[in-house]
Amino acid sequence: MKSIKKLHSIFKQQKGVALLMVMAVVTVMTALLVDFSFETKVNKIRNENMQDRFQARLNAQAGLTLGLARLRLYQEVFNFIQNNESLKKNVKQEMLNPIWNVPFIFPLPAPKEMDILQKTALEEFTKETIIEGEMRILIENASNKINLNLLRLSQEKLKSTTTSEGAESDPTEENTLQIEPLLIRRFTDIIEKKREQDDEEFELEYPDLNPKKLVSSLKYYVSDPETFQDEFTNEFQLEYESRGVSPKFAPLSSLSEISLISGWDEKLQELLLGNDYTVHGALMIDLNKISRNILKMIFPDILDDQIKEFFEYRDDPEEPHYFNTVKEFEDYIVGQAKIASKEDFDKRIEELQKAGINFGPVNTLFKVISTGSKNESTYTLEAFILIPAKPSTKKDNAKKKSKKEEEKKEVDEWGNEIEEEPEEDSPKDSPKESEKEPPLQLLRPRTLEIKVS
Repeated sequence: MKSIKKLHSIFKQQKGVALLMVMAVVTVMTALLVDFSFETKVNKIRNENMQDRFQARLNAQAGLTLGLARLRLYQEVFNFIQNNESLKKNVKQEMLNPIWNVPFIFPLPAPKEMDILQKTALEEFTKETIIEGEMRILIENASNKINLNLLRLSQEKLKSTTTSEGAESDPTEENTLQIEPLLIRRFTDIIEKKREQDDEEFELEYPDLNPKKLVSSLKYYVSDPETFQDEFTNEFQLEYESRGVSPKFAPLSSLSEISLISGWDEKLQELLLGNDYTVHGALMIDLNKISRNILKMIFPDILDDQIKEFFEYRDDPEEPHYFNTVKEFEDYIVGQAKIASKEDFDKRIEELQKAGINFGPVNTLFKVISTGSKNESTYTLEAFILIPAKPSTKKDNAKKKSKKEEEKKEVDEWGNEIEEEPEEDSPKDSPKESEKEPPLQLLRPRTLEIKVS
């Protein structure tokens, strides 16, 4: 009984309850404050990262614009030199390449040789610029790649080749007929070499790999459906129908589209195509950037030691040898290295030219890699830029001239042509001037493809 009264008296005492309530409220408020502070910091970091990402993207876009400007400058200088005979003889192509092939980095790096004044001036220049963050621009020559769209057959090609008797046929139709065996032969060599390595995984994954079928699948995908028919066509049609997709029946616009083609997975693309093919056209393949696989395609019987000697000769760091013409390339292949005879060399070059593959030192297809960064954010753009040649030939000019002359002819009332008397004072072009080929001129750079890397 006494214990119950004692407990009752203890419960009656309320001292210290307010302190407990305050401490509880403070604890809850502290937890809320910490959570609010954490969310605020996270949102702030997220917003800063978004701003950095946006700034990195702007830097990459600015770098791409600068790359286009450098290529435009290269085009203008090239055209100027081509129009000047004295400069054309003295200024070689290798002297023009630094206009575009020297990498650009911002902020500009300060070499160790710089003195204090130069470093200070460079720091002030960097501070005064409006660029925030970093920028790296690299322009690569992509003119050393084979265009897979040369396989394409179209109605236009067939119409152009269906000419009257005695008329000239369009050589574009011959491109497909020539490039197809080249690719089949090259793919066959790669597959046979892979099988010689006794790769069990490769044999299990690709037991019945057919190079002809692989090339045919590429050709079927890019050609007009009415123009292409071979032993594999029905099989391709059934496979695309089972997948519920339709072939493009048009030229490839990006190498990534090859993954959509029947029979071409990523492993085969890496093995057979590598970095030697493109879907963009070029004026010619640069002899000074030609790869091992392309060299093997030109001369299938070339030995590995000869390939090694070729690259050691061309890319010698102390004394590099630059091929300015196909003749210089021929002198090395035929005369110095004895890789092929004169007849074999001419035959191979002619065969490739009929396939639409020309060789020379002029760079017309470029890959611009622009990387912008700000703090931890990085954004990279890759673009393929083409500088096409001006489509003006002596043959076209002769056709235009004859057409204008026909339009100028007058007829009498009976419909007979009236012969005009030649003007005595009219100057006549010398035979040399009339036969002279016009200088090669490049048009403005145009963007073919841009992708985020």
